[in-house]
Amino acid sequence: MKGSRTFDGSGIPMHKDNQTIVKERIYLDRADPSVLHNEISITDNALTTRMGVKRSYRRERDVEWNEYICSKTIGWSRSATRPTGSATTASSHRPDEASLRRT
Repeated sequence: MKGSRTFDGSGIPMHKDNQTIVKERIYLDRADPSVLHNEISITDNALTTRMGVKRSYRRERDVEWNEYICSKTIGWSRSATRPTGSATTASSHRPDEASLRRT
């Protein structure tokens, strides 16, 4: 990665020598192919040690995604309905009430 950049949302700057190395490994679990693993490691001279994160995601079958765009909230909402009838929701930036009053 070249140029000025930050480590994450906290704003920690990366080293100016442009020798950042990011390795990512994405793979399906051999024992359970409905599980996706994601491993990320970051090496940079601004960090005292190599940083890394591991995440696992489970595939849900028969999910119906619905997307709703509302111009008043200046964002989006996406929900999934599972076969059991329960729902999950993900949404983007939600403005505060003061910004809604201005529009």
